[in-house]
Amino acid sequence: MKKKMAIIFVLVPKINFGTKRSQETKDKIRKSMLGKKPSLETIEKMKLAKKNYKPQKNPNPCKKILRIDPITQETKEYESIREAERDGFHSTLISYVANGKRKLHKGYMWKFV
Repeated sequence: MKKKMAIIFVLVPKINFGTKRSQETKDKIRKSMLGKKPSLETIEKMKLAKKNYKPQKNPNPCKKILRIDPITQETKEYESIREAERDGFHSTLISYVANGKRKLHKGYMWKFV
């Protein structure tokens, strides 16, 4: 014979969220909530929240970057800042130049494409 397992949702009120509770207080909260079932509306909200949760991911994490020589206007395009870093440039400083916090890095201007 298979035993049926009952699903019990335990809702803890968000009062004093982030504070440390003593074991006695935890037991009191547990005892007061024991046997109570959430309403159908609450269950539907919890299901919807769990179903629709998707972590935010950038579909294209790499930005193309353009290296510009200010004297000759010669340009070179890189697929990412990391690729430019392999040519001996510093990624943080490239980012500073591309975002306008700095004018040049190793004599070149940098722009996001």
